[in-house]
Amino acid sequence: MRAFTRLPPAPTLAPLVGGGDPRAALQHIADSGFRHVQLSAALPGMRPRDLDRSARRDLLARLRRIELTVSGLDLWIPEEHYTATEHADRAAAAIMDAIELAADLGRVALSVRLPDGVDDHVAQDWRGRAETCGVSIADHSPAPHALLCSGVDPASLLAAGLSPASHASNAPSLAAARFSDYRDESRVAPGAGRLDVLAYQVALVSRGFDAPVALDLRRVANPAAALDASRNAWAATGILLAPEGD
Repeated sequence: MRAFTRLPPAPTLAPLVGGGDPRAALQHIADSGFRHVQLSAALPGMRPRDLDRSARRDLLARLRRIELTVSGLDLWIPEEHYTATEHADRAAAAIMDAIELAADLGRVALSVRLPDGVDDHVAQDWRGRAETCGVSIADHSPAPHALLCSGVDPASLLAAGLSPASHASNAPSLAAARFSDYRDESRVAPGAGRLDVLAYQVALVSRGFDAPVALDLRRVANPAAALDASRNAWAATGILLAPEGD
């Protein structure tokens, strides 16, 4: 496999863990030739409350040994929890905790999806803490919160009848992008659905986005088997790869 010179894919760890050991899933990602991984702040064993300062240093040391770099951190909270009285405080605190974890993991972007109706004062508190920690919060909703950065999740955009390439071109303050796909009313392995991969890549490259792209395996049947096929689909356009002979 030729090396990616731009937008290298970073598999999402959580779907590859299932009920197993995150360390084994990390090793599998590294052994498969990936050099970046997208972590989850909701994964048991890697939640902010599970990792004290020493454990965070140990995790980074383990990743260095197997030549993996953290591309970003996901925190998918049910959207209704942000505005429901009985859950809102806990959801807000979870964002704060995840911001600090993202900072400790290399000041990577924190990916979330917020519903309409999140209080501006709460979002401002998140933004202030993120700026202090040197972290961006990427809202992957079709209409990102005005006080936060944007993220692009093609599968959710396709499900809503929207264009991922257009969103990637026009979303304000783009901080995170994903490679996901959608077909027949469900998420499918990235590259196996309706996403125009070339148009999406061109949109990201044209606006100067140059970070790893989360290879999103959420709700994909047999995510481990999808790894190579999805990477091949991401590489097939050829525009992200080093020229032959390099």
